[in-house]
Amino acid sequence: MRVFVYHDYVQDAARAVRKEICKSSDSKIEFTDLINFFNKHHAVLIPVFWGNKKNHENALHVFLPRSMTTWIYLNLDSKIHDFKFWMAHELGPVKSPGLKGDEAEDFADSFAGSLLFNTELAEDEYIQLRRLTNESSKLSRIMELAEHLLVSPLTVYYEINKYAKHEGKQKINLETDNLIYKANTNFQNTYSTIAGVLFTTLPATSKEYFSVSSEIFKSPFFKALKDFLVAERKSVGFVQTILSLSPVDAQTLYEDIFQWPTISS
Repeated sequence: MRVFVYHDYVQDAARAVRKEICKSSDSKIEFTDLINFFNKHHAVLIPVFWGNKKNHENALHVFLPRSMTTWIYLNLDSKIHDFKFWMAHELGPVKSPGLKGDEAEDFADSFAGSLLFNTELAEDEYIQLRRLTNESSKLSRIMELAEHLLVSPLTVYYEINKYAKHEGKQKINLETDNLIYKANTNFQNTYSTIAGVLFTTLPATSKEYFSVSSEIFKSPFFKALKDFLVAERKSVGFVQTILSLSPVDAQTLYEDIFQWPTISS
């Protein structure tokens, strides 16, 4: 994870968003908070099924200059904590659209961590962890925080140590024998993907997929896609390309979208 040098700027941006969504420094950021923020800023969310991906492949934003809108793809096959992080990560381009390339990614990574586990909480928890005498108790405390805030243990660990580095304090070290990383993996494995939470069965039906997109994510995407397909007479290949689907899934979705919202499951 690269360290973004503009620490104060990142913290100010995270505080501004927390204030806008009416969250105190120690409050849990809910998925609905992030969704509402995206919608308020006219960003279009596009939930997709992209399978098990690594890091930045789980989210993608596309800015359309002509309409001045941001379209954000979010991978529903992500683990629930990672999904929240990548949602927060994609707020970065919304808050700082002028940043490009690695600088934009660095800002988005740092912003996401700071939003989900802000520096005031990191300071408090750093003090608490320094009072604990062994790695096991420190790790247990981080796990409790991660479970309470519904973020990954690594996010908690990184944010506490970002605070320590910025203040010139001694790092909390839980990396002997990869302790924190092994614990993070075990922690994540006890939770479902976000798709497993949102759908009763997988793979989801087209009706369920459309409903989750519009009702949970408040997204106009599939309605807009349907209108565009009709108006421009686009083929199934267009749907396959923009959603990165297999030919079979693309064909099913293409046929069903013309029946939506009247299709049955």
